[in-house]
Amino acid sequence: MRTDSARIAPPSKKYTADWQILVLSCALPLVLCAAKLDLDLWYDEAYTLQAYVSRPAWQIVTDYSAPNNHILYSLLLRPWYLISDSDFVLRFPSLMISAATLAMMFRLGRRCGGPAAGGVSVLVLGLTQMFLVHTMQLRGYGLSIFLAVWLADLAVSRTGERTARRSLTIVLAGAGFLYTMPTNALFLAPQTVLAAAIAWARVDRRAAIRELATWVAAWVLAFLADLPVLDQVWSSVGNSSRGDLRATGTIVRQVVAAAMHDSWPLALLVPPGIVAWMARRRREPLGETAYLPVLLPAMILGPFLLTALLGVTPFVRNYCPWVPFLAIGIGWPLVECARWGLHFATRKPIEGEQSEMPVFLIGAAVVLATLVPAAWRYPARLAEVRDQRFAQDGYYNYYAADFSPSTVVAYLQEATARDANYTVAFDRSAYFTLPHYALRAEFRMPRAHPGATIYYVAPAIAHLEDVSAMCDVPIETLRTFPRIRRIGYFHIYRSREPLRVE
Repeated sequence: MRTDSARIAPPSKKYTADWQILVLSCALPLVLCAAKLDLDLWYDEAYTLQAYVSRPAWQIVTDYSAPNNHILYSLLLRPWYLISDSDFVLRFPSLMISAATLAMMFRLGRRCGGPAAGGVSVLVLGLTQMFLVHTMQLRGYGLSIFLAVWLADLAVSRTGERTARRSLTIVLAGAGFLYTMPTNALFLAPQTVLAAAIAWARVDRRAAIRELATWVAAWVLAFLADLPVLDQVWSSVGNSSRGDLRATGTIVRQVVAAAMHDSWPLALLVPPGIVAWMARRRREPLGETAYLPVLLPAMILGPFLLTALLGVTPFVRNYCPWVPFLAIGIGWPLVECARWGLHFATRKPIEGEQSEMPVFLIGAAVVLATLVPAAWRYPARLAEVRDQRFAQDGYYNYYAADFSPSTVVAYLQEATARDANYTVAFDRSAYFTLPHYALRAEFRMPRAHPGATIYYVAPAIAHLEDVSAMCDVPIETLRTFPRIRRIGYFHIYRSREPLRVE
C-alpha cells in the first residue's frame, strides 16, 4: 500500500515560525481591543444605533441623511442588535473585524517583506492610538481598515491571473469598501491604478486591461448599491468640499500627526532601513517585495493627492484606512535595521527563513519599548487635554478614556432618589448617550418644572447654553451650582436648593 507522505509530513519550520510570529504580534493588540468590549457608547455610536442600526434593513439602505450611516457596517451590525443591545454584544463584531485586520496585516506585511516585517507591522498598527480608538467602535472604521488591507493584498498578489475566485473577491471587497463609506474612494482609486500597473509590469497589456476591468466592476457594483441614497451621498460630499489647498494641507498635517503621534522615534529608522533593504536585495531575488517601493508611495501619498485634486476635506477619522500602510512603511524598514544590527553583532549573514524569528523579536522589542509606554500614558494625557480643549478627532478623542455615561446615570439614579422633584439637564456631548443609558436603566430624566432640584451634566469645557435651554435656568445661575461629583469625562452639578422655574 502506498503511503501519502505529504499527508503525514510534519509542518515546515517556516510554516511554524510564521504562525508563532503571527500569534506573538497579535496578542497584545487583541488584548487591548478586547478590553474595550464593554466600553460605553459615545455620541456618534449612540446616534448610529438609534437612527440606523435599530431600524429595518430597508431603512438602513435607503437613508443617508447623515454620514453616520456606514451602510454595510450598519447592515452587518443589525443581526447582533436583534440578539442584544448590550455594549459587549454590539462591540463583539468589531473585535472579530480587528482580529481579521491584524491577521490580514500580517499576510500583507509578510508578502512585502517577510514574516518578521509582517509581525512588526502588525505591532505598529495594533499599538497605534488611531487604530485602537476607532477599530472597536460601532462605526465602519474598523471594517474600512480591514477591507483596505485586504484589497492592498489582492492588488500586489497574483495580479494578472484570470481566476474567477480572485476576481469575485476583488469586486465584492471593493464594492463593500465603498458601500461602507464613500470617502474610501480616496483609497480604492490608488489601489485600482496600482493593480493595473503591476499587471502590466508582470504580464502584458491585456492582463492590465483585464485587471483594471475587475476593479472597475467593484466601483460599478458600489454605485448600483448606492442608488437609493445617491442624492444624499452627493449632498454629503458637497458639504465637505471646500476646494481650498490650505484646508487640504491642514487635514494632511492632522492625519499625519494623529497617526504618528507616538511613532516618530520609529520613523527615524526608516531611511537606514531602506538603505539596508536595497543592499540586501542586491544579493537576493526581489519577488513580490519588488512592489514595496510602489505600494507604499501609492497608498501613503495617493489618498492625500486625491484629497487635494477633489477639494474634499473629510474628518481625520475618515483616513483610518491610511494607518496600515504607514505601519508597513515603519515596520518593514525597522526589521531591515534589526537584520543589519544582528548581522553586525554576530558577524554572520542574517538571511533565510531561520533568521525571521530573532529579527522579529528585536524589531518587536523596539516597537514595544516605544509604543507601550505611550499607550499606558494615553488616558492620563487625554484627561489633561480635554480639560483644556474639545478633542473630538485625531489623536485625542474625548470619549477614548474614562467616558462612562452609564455610571453617570447610575449615580443620578441614586442621588435623585431623595428628591421629590428634580430635573436633569446636560450639554451636547451627552446627547443620545445619557438618554440611551437612562432608558436602559429605566431612569426618568424630566425636563424643567417648578420647584425642581436641578442636576446638570457637562464636561470641563461645557456648552452651558445647551443646559440652560434644557432646564430654563440662566447660564449665570448655572455657574453658581456646586459640583457634587466627577465621573471621568463628566462633571455633575446640583443646585443648592430647589429653584423656581418660570
